[in-house]
Amino acid sequence: MECVEHNFLHYNIILLSGSTRMMLDYFRSIGFPCPELENPLMYYLCLATVDRRTRERFIESSNQIAALVDKFRTEGARYRKYGTAGPEPLDQNEAQYKLPLTAYGQPSGWQVFRNLMGRAFASLFNCNNSALERLSLRVMVMPLFFTLLFLFYFPMETTQQSFVTRNGLIFNCLMGVSLLSAAITAVTYAPHRTRYYQEAREGIYRGPMFIFSYILYSLPLSLMTVWAAATIIYAGTRLRQEWDRWAAFCAVLWTVYVFSEQQTISLMMFIRSSYRAFITSIYILILYITLASSTVRTMTALPDWLYYVSYGIIYRYAGAFLNENEFDGNGLLENTPSVNGSVKISCQGNNLSGHCFYLNGNHYLTTRYNYGKGTYNEDLQYWLNFGMCFVFVGGMWLVNTIVYLIPLPSFIKKKFRD
Repeated sequence: MECVEHNFLHYNIILLSGSTRMMLDYFRSIGFPCPELENPLMYYLCLATVDRRTRERFIESSNQIAALVDKFRTEGARYRKYGTAGPEPLDQNEAQYKLPLTAYGQPSGWQVFRNLMGRAFASLFNCNNSALERLSLRVMVMPLFFTLLFLFYFPMETTQQSFVTRNGLIFNCLMGVSLLSAAITAVTYAPHRTRYYQEAREGIYRGPMFIFSYILYSLPLSLMTVWAAATIIYAGTRLRQEWDRWAAFCAVLWTVYVFSEQQTISLMMFIRSSYRAFITSIYILILYITLASSTVRTMTALPDWLYYVSYGIIYRYAGAFLNENEFDGNGLLENTPSVNGSVKISCQGNNLSGHCFYLNGNHYLTTRYNYGKGTYNEDLQYWLNFGMCFVFVGGMWLVNTIVYLIPLPSFIKKKFRD
């Protein structure tokens, strides 16, 4: 390569001046290495150009250029002095920058995974507006929603009417967790997806590595926010005050959150707009909840074909578990009175038409769920339903790993090239 002078200017301010032979070394030393498959001249010209497509990109590119100017002022002196005479001999510390990145070989899978995890958490806990917005969405929105929900349901009475109230609470918990999970994912996942498409084209890593790192990155955040939110509603409305039932309640809501999150991630593989992906996801989730949760329509009222379709939906198992967790053997719901205005009507024996509907929690469950032959309970199998919720979560993780492994059609790739 000839040793020629080059100057990158931005509004007559020098971004780099010196020997062409030192350009790659200089930009690599200040943290802007050129990707292997890029033309260095075009790549660095783009870095020195203001992007005016949107206001956000204009501000971001201007700030980047200002940083490059400052870097050259503080670190570019030794590169400027080389001029056309060629570079002076570098000391041992400077010589390491002359080696291309590929001289060390490809990074190991562990190094790539560690860097993906570190970068994800660094972007979340950064001190800028976008990071604070994403952190607030992930940590604060769910507890705030359940606090608002608690205000509508407190206090939770023990009357005939409270059977429907508790069913409505379970419905709102399932719906709130599902829709908020889809919304949070649509907003916070988009920047990670964009970076993945850029780096995957450069061959740095593949989809399964990206999905696995994102699952582990999201895991502690989702656990923290869902368990905090579920605890607010569970303790605040004084559902069954038993620690094992509380833990199971939180765990099942967490599985619903992760399922909704992973479904939205799958859709964002093909839908570029975060808003459209969110709308598509919530339509599907609403259909799931309406069909299979037994909080809107009882399982006993479903046509046979819909009843069997519901076996493939997580909300069948989550709804059945949450209902059984609250109603089965609940002593507070034995022969509860009916309230008519300020008058309480005793329901001993459950024989007052129009007022006394349920003898107890178990009686309520029999009106909503099917029983199989003999003593086998077809719908209400407590630990089976609990375990199936986690099976669906693992299934969605596997589905996303496979989806991000399959090569995309060209018409989908075109959406993400810019």
